[in-house]
Amino acid sequence: MRMKHFLPSSGVESKHKDNSRSPQRQVSLILLLYLFHIATSEHIQYSIPEEMEKGSIVGNLAKDLGLNTGQIANSKLHILSLGEKQYFTISAENGNLYINDRIDREEICGETKSCAISFEVMAESPMNIFHITVDIKDINDNAPHFLHSEIKLEISELTLPGTTFVLEEAEDPDIGVNALQDYQLNNNRNFILEIRETGDGKKYAELVLEKQLDHESESSFHLILSAMDGGNPPKTGTAKIWITVIDVNDNSPVFTQKIYMVTLRENAPSGSLVVQVKATDRDAGSNGQISYGFRNIPERVRQKFNLDSQDGKVTVKESLDFEETEKYLMTVEARDGGGLAAQCKVEIKLLDVNDNAPEVILASLSSPIPEDSAAGTLVALINIKDRDSGDHGEIACHLKDILPFKVVFTSHNLYKLLTDGPLDRERTPEYNITITATDKGTPPLSTEKTISLTISDINDNSPTFEKSSYTAFVPENNPAGTSIFHVHASDPDLERNAQITYSLLRSNIQELPLSSYLSINSETGIIYAQRSFDYEQCREFQVEVRAQDGGSPPLSSTATVKFFILDQNDKSPQILYPSQGAEGSALFEMVPRSAEEGYLVTKVVAVDADSGHNAWLSYHLVQATEPGLFSIGVHNGEIRTSRTFLERDAVKQKLVILVKDNGQPPLSSTVSLNLVFAENFQEALPEINSHSRDPEYQSDLQFYLVLALALISFLFLLTVILAILTNFEKQGSPKFLQCFGPVPHSNNAVLFPPNYEEGTLPYSYQLLNMSHPKLGNSSLRSVLVNSDTDYHLSNNNYFILEVRDREDGKKNAELVLNKLLDHESESSFHLILTALDGGKPPKTGTAKIWITVIDVNDNVPVFTQDLYIVTLREKAPIGSLVVQVEATDRDAGSNGQINYGFRNIPERARQKFNLDSQTGKITIREALDFEETEKYMMAVEGRDGGGLVAHSKIEIKLLDENDNSPEMILASLSSPIPEGSALETLVALINVKDGDSGDNGEITCHLKNDLPFKVVSTANNLYKLLTDGPLDRESTPEYNIKIIATDKGTPPLSTEMTISLKISDINDNSPAFEKSSYTAFVPENNPSGSSIFCIQASDPDLEHNAQITYSLLRSNIQELPLSSYLSINSETGIIYAQRSFDYEQCREFEVEVRAQDGGSPPLSSTATVKVFILDQNDKSPQILYPSQGAEGSALFEMVPRSAEEGYLVTKVVAVDADSGHNAWLSYHLVQATEPGLFTIGVHNGEIRTSRTFLERDALKQKLVILVKDNGQPPLSSTVSLNLVFAENFQEALPEINSPSRDPEYQSDLQFYLVLALALISFLFLLTVILAILTKLRRSGSPKFLQCFGPVPHSNNAVLFPPNYEEGTLPYSYQLCLSSESRIQEFAFPAPNVHTAGNITCNRKSDVLLTADQENSFKMVMDNADVVSFYCT
Repeated sequence: MRMKHFLPSSGVESKHKDNSRSPQRQVSLILLLYLFHIATSEHIQYSIPEEMEKGSIVGNLAKDLGLNTGQIANSKLHILSLGEKQYFTISAENGNLYINDRIDREEICGETKSCAISFEVMAESPMNIFHITVDIKDINDNAPHFLHSEIKLEISELTLPGTTFVLEEAEDPDIGVNALQDYQLNNNRNFILEIRETGDGKKYAELVLEKQLDHESESSFHLILSAMDGGNPPKTGTAKIWITVIDVNDNSPVFTQKIYMVTLRENAPSGSLVVQVKATDRDAGSNGQISYGFRNIPERVRQKFNLDSQDGKVTVKESLDFEETEKYLMTVEARDGGGLAAQCKVEIKLLDVNDNAPEVILASLSSPIPEDSAAGTLVALINIKDRDSGDHGEIACHLKDILPFKVVFTSHNLYKLLTDGPLDRERTPEYNITITATDKGTPPLSTEKTISLTISDINDNSPTFEKSSYTAFVPENNPAGTSIFHVHASDPDLERNAQITYSLLRSNIQELPLSSYLSINSETGIIYAQRSFDYEQCREFQVEVRAQDGGSPPLSSTATVKFFILDQNDKSPQILYPSQGAEGSALFEMVPRSAEEGYLVTKVVAVDADSGHNAWLSYHLVQATEPGLFSIGVHNGEIRTSRTFLERDAVKQKLVILVKDNGQPPLSSTVSLNLVFAENFQEALPEINSHSRDPEYQSDLQFYLVLALALISFLFLLTVILAILTNFEKQGSPKFLQCFGPVPHSNNAVLFPPNYEEGTLPYSYQLLNMSHPKLGNSSLRSVLVNSDTDYHLSNNNYFILEVRDREDGKKNAELVLNKLLDHESESSFHLILTALDGGKPPKTGTAKIWITVIDVNDNVPVFTQDLYIVTLREKAPIGSLVVQVEATDRDAGSNGQINYGFRNIPERARQKFNLDSQTGKITIREALDFEETEKYMMAVEGRDGGGLVAHSKIEIKLLDENDNSPEMILASLSSPIPEGSALETLVALINVKDGDSGDNGEITCHLKNDLPFKVVSTANNLYKLLTDGPLDRESTPEYNIKIIATDKGTPPLSTEMTISLKISDINDNSPAFEKSSYTAFVPENNPSGSSIFCIQASDPDLEHNAQITYSLLRSNIQELPLSSYLSINSETGIIYAQRSFDYEQCREFEVEVRAQDGGSPPLSSTATVKVFILDQNDKSPQILYPSQGAEGSALFEMVPRSAEEGYLVTKVVAVDADSGHNAWLSYHLVQATEPGLFTIGVHNGEIRTSRTFLERDALKQKLVILVKDNGQPPLSSTVSLNLVFAENFQEALPEINSPSRDPEYQSDLQFYLVLALALISFLFLLTVILAILTKLRRSGSPKFLQCFGPVPHSNNAVLFPPNYEEGTLPYSYQLCLSSESRIQEFAFPAPNVHTAGNITCNRKSDVLLTADQENSFKMVMDNADVVSFYCT
């Protein structure tokens, strides 16, 4: 079926622009015009039934559009996919419209009578839109169905006939005759069905009660409800109805016995069963559930027994006591769930058992008692009694444990606790005495009483040390006043008896009082040292310590503490040999030049006053003039040669020896030793006396040596001549060698004072809560009262009184209902019960009886309206009130309390609305939508507490509001588009729709921002997005086009859509350099191949259009090709140097660089790079004058001796091949024979005199001049210049030709001068002495010559420190000085000479050996002989 709707023509949108195009393009244009004409003038519509098979043909769309087969292929017809389900598809071959998916009218349109599917068909070549509508017709494909397959109802048995119950509606999504038509109910005796119709024509069923229900006869019903539609054949749906008949409380409980008699032992445990009462009720459910409870019983009975409300079991709640109560009487009530009750009596008699244990009471107690208490001392009095009688009350008493106590019976249940043995507090300071009292019951009961008894202390224990003897180790040199040991004594007594005082008694130290050595803290027992101990003076001692307690009388004990002093490394090694000379100078030893390797030169002898490891000594050579020439024995101190003496070795050698002990930390001493390599004493003497002199001193020394040599030579010759002339005939030989005899030592010895250090001792200065039970306020509301006489009841219409006799003769009154009660007529009664005794006159007692009539659920709830109709806006907020239903019930209490609830409503309605079960208020639960559902139908049920139900209908109609914003769907998009696109180029198709209708659904569309685009409406909510201006990708590569769709509702709603459109690139931009000309600076001597500059060009195009290639075009370099100078990286633009540039050869050049992109055709641009070569300091200054002589020797310049200050001697001339700062030169005088005689100009190089020439100045002067440039780093050159002071050339010639003397030459000259002076002096003195001796030989020996004779030695031995460790002294060398001269005495080994025992020089005291150590010294001296010489 096809229908055409003719619409106004909108005109032709495309025009013929190019008449020269090919015939194929012309055909496409004609087709476009034809299709556009059809689309704008015709609307295609089809009609099909629902549920057609997939692939079924709807119609030939191509034919209806008037297209032939060829045009179908060119147009490429297809359905626009706008995010919706595609029910149809178009064949590209024949243009037929086919069904693509299952079409269900109910799913698509719901209950709407008219159902159509609209969609757009698009032709791509050229682009155009066609609008298609397909009407969907209903078929009977759905059977009626109930939302719930089972319907459950609860109906009270008191419900009156005629009551209706609304049933759940059946739903049928079909429409018309195919929809729901009728309901049917299966046959039954109690219910019928009534069919009713709603305002919109829908039918629903109501269940009507036709006959009264009886729960006891039939408690439930099972019915079947059927729903039928009007189809052919008709379809049905069924639901099961389950009806439960709610029971009503119309039966009272009944006990199995009126009275229960029980006998119970009084020791029955708590929780044990006493009796179980039982009542029955014919009602069902809660009405038949019976709960039990006590009724008006005394409080003491309620405390003793517990009644289970569910099973009627009476159990023991608290312990029972026969002595307290022998019998209990109580009333039990049984009440069902409806409030009806019955009563019975329970009587409990107790049987007595032995349940009272003896009671022990402490009457008096003496605590504490002293530990020396005598046996039989009274400790406590105890009262023991038992509440039971007979054998149960007779008691026996004894102690539980074996203790030094006993229990003795006196009278009247009194017992004494006495001591029965010795007590010792130190062993048992406290007793827990347990007394056991036992009765004679069966079984016997016992009671224990524990008495805590404390024993007081007496002073019966002496203090006790942990040991009888202690050992303490104290390091020497300890600080005075420090603690060195801690003794501790213990006393098991208490308080003052255990308070210990410490003191020092005696020690084995005899020299000084004990208090000067030690002190003790009387409280803590800490022993303090009163002085610093010295291991070398005292190695051990012991002291006796006493500990005394504070008892009366006091007790004490003693202990011995033995102290051992530990040696510390506190004494440095003492070097005995070699000893220091006068004023600390080092002595000399002579070593033969021919000494072989390993030759024993001397031995260092040292001792250490410490002991043990601290006295182990080691010898080390720490300094030597020639380190490899000598070695020293680490353990024996022997100095030996490591190799033979060489000519290059110095004749005079100085050694520094370190002697170190083995302590921690080690202590050490050093000694210096001078060695002279010589074969004899005369050869060694000059080296001993020689001292280093500076050059000026050497020059002066030579002068004075020559002068002294001449003077002494003259005196010597003069003396010889006079001696010869005067005493030629007289000659004699003086015995001058006698001066070398031994000199006795002093008898004084060195005393070492004791290491005593005083110190001071530092002292340190030191509820029963009673819970009262609540008294219950008994309200006499019971009908049961016990009395011994008669009872009367006040007049009333409903109750009478029956009086019955009990077995014990007492009377019991019962209240009997005589007339049916009605709660609605009278809800309560007030009666008076009177009891009369048989006295005369009789006495009465009254009680008020309050009777409450319990309501029965005999009234059904009634709604105020059978149908509530509500109009509601769809935008009503969640929680807002829709309607409040109300039902009333004449019953009271729970029977009149109504609960509201929905009844069999669709799930979607239950999700949208909420019903308050208490108030009946219906509120919005979820947001409502008019477009989803326009109307809601629901049933509300009102149910009272007894189960009676009423129903009401609610119809809610929604009012539409503008609550749907326009919906925008992007149908197609051409992205990217080239930046050169023409105006009105189609960019996108947008489908805009609104779920609202009327003005709310009318839409206007526009762009939000000012962009080169526009939006044009076509038809059926389609809009075109077209270009409306030129596009430039470089300025705007991407557009975010915001399209706003606004409806015409109140208030209007809008929707924004952002379309991201990218602009594609074309090659419309040439590469551009940042500058047209660049400057590069390159330092000379650059490495070949290094980068010197980077040039960069940019191209705003993209991809290959922006891919830049760099190249070198030309330069102004003429000598060689450009490629031999520079190269460029074609991708990065980095320029590389192909050679190392030289500033002196080429200072600047320029080159032209081209940048070309990769477009088609390519675009390019050029730039010029000017390269400047920077000078580097790579040339040293070149000295032109003075030039070097032959073989690099310096030339000579002559300077007049009479030259004044500032005289120009010469000028240094130099040049530098560099330029700029690198070529700035400066001149410096770095070396001169006489530094203060000449100066040089820093900038001009002129050498001038600084002062006049002096006689002491050397005639020949040598200058070294440095010429330095100003580069970084600076380069320099030097030149030497020899100057001669002379007035003419003949005077200067000898100085020029004279060779320079070296220092060795000067040294030899001084040596020979000194040798000559010494020889002549010796001859001169010898001559004088001979002359004097000759004159005085007859007058005897003068006194001053006696020192040359032998002197007896002292018999005293050398005294060494106390802890001297034995060693060997293989050699002993002594040096003695005369007070009149500086000449020294030397002692060295000589053969066949006897050893001298003691040596004394100049009668000065020396160190002596002790008598015990003298033998050891002599044994050592036997190994080598010693001869001593004395020189004056």
